[in-house]
Amino acid sequence: AAKLDALKAKMKDKRAAKEVANREEHKEKEKVRRKTGAEAAKAKSDYEDRQMAKLVAEKKREKEAEKVHRAKVKALLAQDELNRLASKKGTGGTATVAAAAPAPAAVAAPIAPLEKKVYTECRIQLRPPAGSGGKPITAKFPATETIGAILKHAVANIPTLANGLPFAMIMSRPRKEFTQADAHVLISDSGLMPSASLMVQLK
Repeated sequence: AAKLDALKAKMKDKRAAKEVANREEHKEKEKVRRKTGAEAAKAKSDYEDRQMAKLVAEKKREKEAEKVHRAKVKALLAQDELNRLASKKGTGGTATVAAAAPAPAAVAAPIAPLEKKVYTECRIQLRPPAGSGGKPITAKFPATETIGAILKHAVANIPTLANGLPFAMIMSRPRKEFTQADAHVLISDSGLMPSASLMVQLK
């Protein structure tokens, strides 16, 4: 009987040790899974940030081109006015001034205005909270819609938000935060046009 009790005790100890080992193994696997998920999320975030930086740079170039164009038009108009005044002043004067009068014809050639692209819709990518395991969601919204439409879309499509927890949508470059308080803001006035990537973050 003593040997049987000792054997049972030994088997019990083995089971307990195995359970401890299994728990530790599970913890390690969970750590690796979280680390891998975090690294993948960071890689995606970095890529999206680079894409957003390219878009911002493109917008900046468009603005600079428009600024240069306006400066050129202004300079040409000023030169045309000077030539017109010189021509008017030279009427009946010396032949030299009169001969110079035709010059404005070359300057007065109309310049086609620089067309600014008008966007009617906005492409939004919503990235679920870190660690939630969700995949990015992409959707298009009319420029006349409000931030509230994006917030509702996030709640409807990201399971983490289904329980009503407060959250914010973060744009990294330039950094902006959108919450329920911004629900009335038009997308066209929000700085998200024509596309943006938003990280959903629980408050």
